Amino acid sequence: MAPVVNLGPDTMLCGGQTLLLDATTPNSSYRWQDNSNGATYSVSHAGNYSVSVNSAGCSASDTVVVQYSSGLPVVDLGKDQSICDPNGVVLNVPVANAHFMWNDNSTDSFYHVTTSGVYSVTVTTGCGSVTDAVKLEVYPDECVLLLPTAFSPNGDGVNDVFHPIDHCPVDKFAMHVYNRWGELVYAANDILDTWDGTFKNQPVEMGVFVYYIEYFNYCEGKMKKVVGNVTLLR
Repeated sequence: MAPVVNLGPDTMLCGGQTLLLDATTPNSSYRWQDNSNGATYSVSHAGNYSVSVNSAGCSASDTVVVQYSSGLPVVDLGKDQSICDPNGVVLNVPVANAHFMWNDNSTDSFYHVTTSGVYSVTVTTGCGSVTDAVKLEVYPDECVLLLPTAFSPNGDGVNDVFHPIDHCPVDKFAMHVYNRWGELVYAANDILDTWDGTFKNQPVEMGVFVYYIEYFNYCEGKMKKVVGNVTLLR
């Protein structure tokens, strides 16, 4: 009867690991791919390993493929960034034969980000685990400023002040408002500041005023300028 020979499944090893192939069969002789004749064979390099076992004139053989991984998986979610897209962004982790665990316990190799936050993934292979994280700010528009065309500082609590509205962080902000004679009547370096329609603590007359705004646009990665008119009503 032919001996039963089973070297096991094809295997992936990590750097520095060894694998002992065992073909032990009572009263048998052995011949490995390199013509060695032991019942076992120690593997320390990638390759195809085979053995032929002869027992009482009957023989059988088996082959196994051993591969070596380059080491721990490489995981890089990229740099922290701002994303100006209503569809968000997809984070991909192209690591084969791995297990993935995202911050919300999902296990796909990709993650669709649609809201701002910190996102992390732990990737595990037979050689160990690696974790990476990234902070993403997701904005639905192009970081444009919204400005009213008129305001009425009459103390009724409705549209009493003039200021821009932003949908994303604004940096290096500066706004100047001029009357029809070119006189500066209001200036601000904080987007949260508002103009109440006064100049030197006195209400200004109704009319059209020109504003000039500069700010850093995160979506475009550069300074932007906005010039327009606003009508003050009383």
